[in-house]
Amino acid sequence: MSSLSKVAVCQMTSVADKQTNMDVVTKLIERASKENVQMMFFPEACDFICDNKKDIPKFSEPIIGGPTVNRYRELALKHNVWLSMGGLHEKDSKDPSKVFNTHVIIDNQGKIVQTYRKLHLFDVEIPAKNVRLKESDFCNPGENIVAPVATPAGRIGLAICYDLRFPEMCTQLAILGTEMLTFPSAFTYATGEAHWHILLRQDQNQESPSLTSKSRAVLGCESQVVIGVELKSKQESEPTIELESELRGAQN
Repeated sequence: MSSLSKVAVCQMTSVADKQTNMDVVTKLIERASKENVQMMFFPEACDFICDNKKDIPKFSEPIIGGPTVNRYRELALKHNVWLSMGGLHEKDSKDPSKVFNTHVIIDNQGKIVQTYRKLHLFDVEIPAKNVRLKESDFCNPGENIVAPVATPAGRIGLAICYDLRFPEMCTQLAILGTEMLTFPSAFTYATGEAHWHILLRQDQNQESPSLTSKSRAVLGCESQVVIGVELKSKQESEPTIELESELRGAQN
């Protein structure tokens, strides 16, 4: 992994309005380009988060040819920067009632160089606490992991959020040559506060790849409150970089 690469790990507050989110992404990319950043990492659901999950398929788009990803590609080319986006809500052409949660890597020429559809969906039911969160209500799982992709930040292995709880996936990505595991995430506040760091350290031990993770605080979306923490951990002998965020009261 190049020690000369400069990366940006981004946090944002996604809302239901896609243009609002795009404006935030654009501003962050413009800001980072002035700092000569070579690669940027955005969190899960950076395209949008709906107040009503029944609306998700309606707002979803295809990755290839969709206006949201096309705009990301234009920004990558314009600002000469690689982008790690999502999971994005990818329209499922075979099942209009569902989407895929898809992590997309775009190079600095605006080309899509890798996509990964989330394998492990977040489904939990705790009747005693009246808790029911089922990603499978609106999302279909992917079918396989994908090969790591060479980027200015090293060979990146793609994963998303709940995948973090499955260390065998990280082991397989490490065997394939991953230098950096990525976990763009929208953890719930309770589980994020309790488990986030523990899970990252667990997965760091899978052949010791580096880690990049992104969590977000979601406001304006009453059904989902998540924690704002960024943690980047390099090799075991190097210090952990941890940025505590106060996004619960922020707008962007």
